[in-house]
Amino acid sequence: MPSLGPASFDTDKESFEKDKERFEKNKERFERDKERFERNKERFEIDKEKFKINKEGSSSQGKVRNRLGKLRNRQGNIQKRQGKERFEIDKESFEIDKEMFEEVKERFEIDKESFEIDTEMFDEDKERFKVDKEIGILVRNCQQPNFQNIRITVPFQVATL
Repeated sequence: MPSLGPASFDTDKESFEKDKERFEKNKERFERDKERFERNKERFEIDKEKFKINKEGSSSQGKVRNRLGKLRNRQGNIQKRQGKERFEIDKESFEIDKEMFEEVKERFEIDKESFEIDTEMFDEDKERFKVDKEIGILVRNCQQPNFQNIRITVPFQVATL
């Protein structure tokens, strides 16, 4: 046990002063921590309320998302079914179009043959036209007034055309 003499009193006084300074610093730190705690407590309460709202909202949002997902799946299934039906209809119309194409192709072949025949006939008609044209020129030349009263002089005879 320390002696209670004047030297120990001075040491105790110094340590008391140091402890007092430490206490003041700790008191100031405590006040700051207390203010920070109050601010954090307010933030915590606000965050707690937000969490409750988000938690409630998220569960209802999840349900809504699930419902939307199911609706999308149903719509997808309906669209698949409609797509299959459209495919069947398109397939049938393709078959019909194919048959029509074959008919048109046959008609085209017939038309092509008749065109070739018509071309041959045209060539024949063209030759006839040339001949008819030459005959027409000759006939026309004969019908012109200049040739109506031509007198051809034959020795000792006069002929009139």
